[in-house]
Order: sequence, then structure tokens, then C-alpha cells
Amino acid sequence: MEQADPLTAIYVQRNAAEQPKGVVLPNYAYINTGWEASKNLFEFSADDRIFTTLPLYSSFTFQIGVMGSLLADAVFVLEEQFDPSRFWNQIAEHDATVFLYLSRMLSVLQNQDAAADVADTPAELAIGHSFGFATDDEMFRNFEDRFDVTVLEGYGVTPATIATYNRPSDRRLGSVGTEASYVELEIVDSDDWPVPTGETGEIVVRPTRPNTMMKQYHENPPATREAFRNQWLHTGGIGYKDEDGYLHFIANRDNSIYRGRVDGRISSLEIESVINAQPGVRQSTVVGVRNERGNEEIKALVVPEDGTDITPIDVCKRCEQQLPYLKVPRYIELRDDLPRSPSGKVRKRDLKAEGTADAWDRKSGYELSR
Repeated sequence: MEQADPLTAIYVQRNAAEQPKGVVLPNYAYINTGWEASKNLFEFSADDRIFTTLPLYSSFTFQIGVMGSLLADAVFVLEEQFDPSRFWNQIAEHDATVFLYLSRMLSVLQNQDAAADVADTPAELAIGHSFGFATDDEMFRNFEDRFDVTVLEGYGVTPATIATYNRPSDRRLGSVGTEASYVELEIVDSDDWPVPTGETGEIVVRPTRPNTMMKQYHENPPATREAFRNQWLHTGGIGYKDEDGYLHFIANRDNSIYRGRVDGRISSLEIESVINAQPGVRQSTVVGVRNERGNEEIKALVVPEDGTDITPIDVCKRCEQQLPYLKVPRYIELRDDLPRSPSGKVRKRDLKAEGTADAWDRKSGYELSR
């Protein structure tokens, strides 16, 4: 993070397909999110000890962990690295009442042998940020039953800070909660028209309190205009609102596939997680490729482990067993490697542009068993 002027700060927002962009945030945005976290969302107090192993370059860590602690006069504890074998001992050692997590950290802890548990952990809240393909309410319930910790999942991006969260007294497992007090949120289609309740679209937000969200992208007017088109800040996140107003996050746009107006967008990360768990697979990535109807077919690109003889049919059968029909890839291509950006991210846009000419097509003679 670098200082822009006395009233703003710049955070770097990374994107797999382009160079990093500097997000210019008013300094008040940090005070605001600290107040929101400590007073409105989670009710931190001076008795709390907020623990995390997440890096400080994550705006989530800084805004909720550091600023939330400062505004509540609580203690903030930072360890260098997430180590599941030491995690609960660290919680006990620091007498932490709250811990922050990202992505699949909870499932890693849940999958540990019971011998790794610490009896009577002081932790009461696990506060997380949704990056994955969906929140797993069954896994959350099992985690809560095992460790006696309340899980609170939320959604936000650096330009918008905190957008939604579940609260201890108001939550719906499987969702990422409802709007923060300074946020107006809508789900829109590709033309920025609001979609009906329950239908997927892009998550857009705007502030109801001044200086609480991004002012601009640093020295990048075109990106700023695109982000703020039609007076909404476009997050790039895909989700839907249920009938009670809870937001359900599916994936970021670059990790989603449009299956048509009825099925909406699905997460490529969910499909990748199934393929990557298959024996003989080193890595996979999943993209959407346009069909004649303007929707997207699912294409999986799979890098096998050296010395294995995995086939596209093996991959298809695995997906067929573990995924709904609409998420089973139509096209599967085996590759020696995947194209990457200088930062090491898979270039999904390049793979989408390649089309399907070299891929196995399950509609050319293969029949699903259901």
C-alpha cells in the first residue's frame, strides 16, 4: 500500500487477466469499516482478541482485523502462516475469541483428525470472506458442532470494502448475509437491469454514506468509468438474492459460466475442485465457450500427472458422479500445461478464445448414465 494524499490510500487489486490496478480508497473508508465491524456487525469489545494468519496486504484482514480491533479497543494477533496442525494451539495460546479466515481454511481444519482438536477453545466467532464457489452450509454446521464456534460468512471486494455479512443474531448459513449499514446492493443483468429475486446476475453496490468506497482506480480513468457505469460500482461478483434479501455468492465473473437465462451462472471453481480431486490429475481449469444460442458450454482443460493414462472419459465420469447434469463438462481437453500470466495465474480468457477444436466432445457418441 502506498500513500496517495492525506485523505486517500491506494490498495492494489489483482486480476488474473490484467495488470494490477491501484484502488484509491478514502482514509475514512478504513475508519468506517472498522466501526461497521466492531459496532454494527460483530459487536467486538475490549475483551476480544482477534486472531488471524492472513496477510496484511489483504484489505479484508486490515479493515476487519486491524481497524475492527482499534475501534473496539480489542487485541489484534497476527501469526505468519496458516498451519492447520498448530492452529488450535495458537488460538488457545493467544486466548483468541475471534479468528478471521479465507477460502477453504475451515474445510482443512474440519478434515483434520480429531486428535488435533483443542478442548474448550476460547474462540467464539469465525469471520470469513467468500471467494469460493459457494458457501457450504452442511460443512459449516459440522464445523460449528465440532468446535463450538459460530461461523459468519460475508462478501466484499477491495473497491467496495465490506458489502454484506451474516451477523451473530441474523444469519443464514449458505448465504453471505445482508447489506452493511452503508451499502445499497442490487443484482443486475448484462445491461444493468435488476433481475428477479432468485435469479443470478452481477453484484453491484453503491454507498449510502460518503467516502466509504473506492474513489477511482489510480491513474486509470477508463477502468474507473467502466467500474462505475450507470452509477453503480460493479464488483465483478456473480450471485443472487433470496426471497428474504440474503445474498448468495456464486463466483467472480472470471470464474463463472453462463448457462442460459434459466440456469443462470455457475461456478467454474466448483467443477475444478471435483476434477482436481481425481487421482491422476495434476491441475485443471474450466472455462465457458459460446454456443450457437449465445449461452456457454463447459470446457475442462486437464493436466494429468506424469506417467498416468487418464482419459477425457475418466474425467467426464468423475464429474457425472459428483455434479448436477448442468455442471458436467461437454468438452474435455488434456494438456501438458496451462498458459499463465506473469503472476502465475491461469489465463482463462486465452483458453476461452481457443474454442473447442482440439477437445473431446461428450455429445459425439458418449451417453451420460442419467
